[in-house]
Amino acid sequence: VAEQGGPGHRLEKTAIKASTWVLNHPDVLAAGERLASKTRALHPKKLPGPGIGPWTESRDLPKMPDAPFRDWWKKNRTGGRP
Repeated sequence: VAEQGGPGHRLEKTAIKASTWVLNHPDVLAAGERLASKTRALHPKKLPGPGIGPWTESRDLPKMPDAPFRDWWKKNRTGGRP
């Protein structure tokens, strides 16, 4: 647990603020999803770092889907709102 006011706490607050901003700007989110889709080959197979790195040594990250969820949804949804 990050110490209140410590570097971990500040990093967490910054990440939450950035996430909130992206989620409040659908065009930015869609652009990020498209970028992630186009850069699949560059995504790591294992997570780096001292905290989680050893945990991923014996585990593989899930395979990225062939298409972003947004594209899959447009193609496969049946009813519901447009």
